[in-house]
Amino acid sequence: MPLIPALLLLTVIAGLAAWVAATGWIARSGLEDLSRRRRLRRGSDPVQLTAERAVDSARRSYFLALEALTETLDRWYALRPTLGIGTPLEDTYPDVRDRTDADPDLRIILASPGTVDAECAPLATNGKWSCGTSGKAMINAERWINGADAVTDAGGDMLTYRRYLINHEVGHLLGHGHESCPASGEAAPVMVQQSISLEGCTPNGWVHP
Repeated sequence: MPLIPALLLLTVIAGLAAWVAATGWIARSGLEDLSRRRRLRRGSDPVQLTAERAVDSARRSYFLALEALTETLDRWYALRPTLGIGTPLEDTYPDVRDRTDADPDLRIILASPGTVDAECAPLATNGKWSCGTSGKAMINAERWINGADAVTDAGGDMLTYRRYLINHEVGHLLGHGHESCPASGEAAPVMVQQSISLEGCTPNGWVHP
């Protein structure tokens, strides 16, 4: 066979082989993608299951931690009228009590959402918010732990938010009502409801920033 026709024949054969290989790869990829889409719809894809398990585990851990903190806070709160009598703190509670004022002008209390709701009523804190009323700044433990999306989305950190929580509720005890953001981009006055909306201001926890 002459050399040039032979080379042409080899080129054609090689091209056909490459086309068959590419077509097979495309077909396999398409079938694999279709199979994965079916697994995703059924909720049986290994990657999807692994991610869902990780999210579920984190969610369970969060709620267990919140439940433990809530129970701890509720038990501490219940010690006030009993003075710790009948508990392991019976001997040490008087020392804790003696280090506090017997009749303070105000109290700052970190408490579970349920306790905050009960102490703040008839104000509706709905398990989410804090309040300042009857000489008590009731700080919702869930907000203390998790912060607020409005502040986080505006670039605020947890330290700023916690300062704000205390100063805002103490502000109510001192007779201050809610305020509005004076101008976009300015530091929010501490009496702005920053847990709900910054109204265009930047997060701030201080009375005089």
